[in-house]
Amino acid sequence: MPHLRFRAIDFDTVKALSTELVDELQPLMDCPREDFTL
Repeated sequence: MPHLRFRAIDFDTVKALSTELVDELQPLMDCPREDFTL
């Protein structure tokens, strides 16, 4: 399960980018999007 930790980045910024980020990483990591933890 991929775990991504963000520091010094505002919560709202991470929230706004999370969908696009997971969409990009999912095929590279070859795992379902439900496995991602941000």
